[in-house]
Amino acid sequence: MDASELKQALITHFSPKGLAVNGDAALSCDLVLESANQKWGIVFCPDKPDGTGYLGAFEAAMQRVVDARREGPADLQLGMAIAFASTAHGQSPSYRRALKKYSNSIVFEDLGLHLFLVSSAMAVDVLKPTEVNAFMRDLDKWILDQRKGLGL
Repeated sequence: MDASELKQALITHFSPKGLAVNGDAALSCDLVLESANQKWGIVFCPDKPDGTGYLGAFEAAMQRVVDARREGPADLQLGMAIAFASTAHGQSPSYRRALKKYSNSIVFEDLGLHLFLVSSAMAVDVLKPTEVNAFMRDLDKWILDQRKGLGL
């Protein structure tokens, strides 16, 4: 899943909630969505050709989130959209290593960073900042359960 596919999946996810694309170039985000009472800044982690690329993309996205928190208004909600299909299926390369690396980090709660796990154009799972660490700590079990459910 590339950046344009992530963008479309997030627009599809947010449009029923009344949020529309805002071209706010001042933020270090790939997508800015806004309604009368909400503003979201989202960075993307698209699929990469190798494991090092996945880790690098995740680290770069994390830095951009920190920059957006510093640059943006206090009420800006932040999200990181991850191309999650390969991770969900237990494939390699994927974001599995990057997610496990951050499984004990306080950064998600400190930044108010939501995680958007994008498996397809219509499948976006949202983790609130307080849910991210527990999910990442149990990621291997979650992947195993998914594979069993699919008969793999």
